[in-house]
Amino acid sequence: TVVVEACEWEGWDGMFGKWSSRGALPVEVKNLKGRRGSKGGFVEELLKSKPFNVTDIDCTFRCELDSFDLSSVDDGAVWEWVGGWRVDKDVYGCDEDGWIYGDDVEKLKSNVGGTCPKDKKERKVRKRNLRRTRILKSYEGISEFTREYLAVLTHAAMQAHMVTKLSDQILQLHGSLNAQEERLLHFEATKKQNKRLANELSIKNQQFDALLDETKEFRNEQKIIGAMGGGGSSSLASSSPRNSSNDLPALGGGSPG
Repeated sequence: TVVVEACEWEGWDGMFGKWSSRGALPVEVKNLKGRRGSKGGFVEELLKSKPFNVTDIDCTFRCELDSFDLSSVDDGAVWEWVGGWRVDKDVYGCDEDGWIYGDDVEKLKSNVGGTCPKDKKERKVRKRNLRRTRILKSYEGISEFTREYLAVLTHAAMQAHMVTKLSDQILQLHGSLNAQEERLLHFEATKKQNKRLANELSIKNQQFDALLDETKEFRNEQKIIGAMGGGGSSSLASSSPRNSSNDLPALGGGSPG
């Protein structure tokens, strides 16, 4: 088996505020020729309509990932791909997506870079390595025994790739399940807290209703007392002696003669 490597490049586009595979590519990558086709020919007109952001591992030409045509391998042998392209996350200092960041293309070509900076002007270029495996199936003058042996190796390589792929999927699923479990635990904790707050609110409402009833009762009592006070004053006024001419004593005189 042979591991084929490629580099994917992106530059920081300050106008749109995002990483871009088009106009923001570093000059060292932009100036490379484009290559595509079964014979690996250089096709410059392709770069005008679709600026490739993938280069070979030595950064000598630009291409599309699909352009790594095995028929262009000029060794007279027949090769077959084992699986698709995979991001190389074993590069020192790369982020979770395999990117390393910098402003020196030559250093990045040697996998010397850093993490994503807050200020993109400091490290405005990023690169990550891609890998894909090819395996020998046949070659000129091969014997039947060797052909069958290579077929067994190809089948074993395919099976190993499937196992690796399934393992990665299981790990991703496990991580997703863990994240969902954490969200569920957070939801349950929030639910308990909301229930406790609802109980406290219910108690506060009951206390408020009791206080409101006491206030109404107090106001009713005040009205009754006020009414009783007004009626008492009227009774006293009506029962007090009135001064009239009939009640006054005769002035200055004795009895009539």
